[in-house]
Amino acid sequence: MHRFYTPHLNRHKPLSDDAVALDSAQAHHAQTVLRLGVGDHVEVFDGCGGVGVARVEQWARGAHQPAMLRLTSVQSVPPPATTIDAACAIPKGPRGTAMAAALSQVGADQLVPLRCRLAAVDPGRINRRRFEKTAIESARQCGRAHLLKVDQPATIDELIRQTHDVRLLGSPIADTHANGDNLAHLLRGAEKVLILIGPEGGLTDQEQAAAVAGGCTPWSFGTHVMRIETACTAAVAIVRYLASKS
Repeated sequence: MHRFYTPHLNRHKPLSDDAVALDSAQAHHAQTVLRLGVGDHVEVFDGCGGVGVARVEQWARGAHQPAMLRLTSVQSVPPPATTIDAACAIPKGPRGTAMAAALSQVGADQLVPLRCRLAAVDPGRINRRRFEKTAIESARQCGRAHLLKVDQPATIDELIRQTHDVRLLGSPIADTHANGDNLAHLLRGAEKVLILIGPEGGLTDQEQAAAVAGGCTPWSFGTHVMRIETACTAAVAIVRYLASKS
């Protein structure tokens, strides 16, 4: 079943009153590309756990107009028991949005652009709306009920002042004490996890020291040195898998 994003999905009204609008871009895609007709059913989600099935009731009557759908069923999907915040330097060009799409697919809950000295991209200058749009498109594709959130840029000092049960610092040269069974034990019962991934030039000695002093466990999770987007995606995938088993 084709899937569409409807941010104003209301899970608390009677279904008989629950009409939802499909924005013009999605309506155009559904009608002209997917060839869906009035009466066809689609899946809708609001990015906050609401997922339902809706019937196409009326197509747009002109360009740049929404389509109207009518809910036939709706449910609330709870968020994962473990929240994963991925704080990472942003790579150049389209690699940044590709990273956001991949993080959405592997189950990150929040992407925090990391402010650090050797970053190639100033995180304060990224187009957050483009990243958020990427997160929506990825959620449509991968079937997640809760959108990946794109937070404001933050420094390591700001991040370690936040509440996390586990803090991990990705490093290609770290000791392996945070790997395997020990990492699974560390994640057992954790409700909120922070993963820090620095720039391709690496974190400075001062930034690494601040992270470790703030409770980050150095973590090596691959044999080879990875690009930012590869490292961040791999780290989140490993943590999400281990957290789901704890």
